[in-house]
Amino acid sequence: MSTKVYTILGGKSPVNAGANYTANFSLNNNNRTCNIKSLFFDVRLYNANTFELYPVNRNNFIHLRLNVGTNALTKIGNVFENVTAGFTIMTGQGFSLYKPSFLLFDSFFIRNVLPCNVYVENHDAAINIGFEVTVVMEVEEIE
Repeated sequence: MSTKVYTILGGKSPVNAGANYTANFSLNNNNRTCNIKSLFFDVRLYNANTFELYPVNRNNFIHLRLNVGTNALTKIGNVFENVTAGFTIMTGQGFSLYKPSFLLFDSFFIRNVLPCNVYVENHDAAINIGFEVTVVMEVEEIE
């Protein structure tokens, strides 16, 4: 077993007023099982014209999320059954982070690929925004 740290840094400017943007990426471990030991997610939002920084946790017009395990064909788990009718849920589709976060996992195993995406919505009608995202995963390769 070996532990490795994988990092992705990306961004987009501008995301126009009233628009949205999705960036997809995957952690690929072909034909191997790995344990995600930790996940770090950080984001910087700014005005695309003036480069003024915006507070991530106090902005009502700009919505963002990091989706981990987003591809319906590559489920990361599917143990929940008998969900009440009328309650919309997608089991085994991963989870979402809505603000910068650092998570530690005891047992978060994946096989082959962990699809992810960053989604940003700009509901401010007056400004174009830009963003930079950093995602860091500490991965222990099992086989």
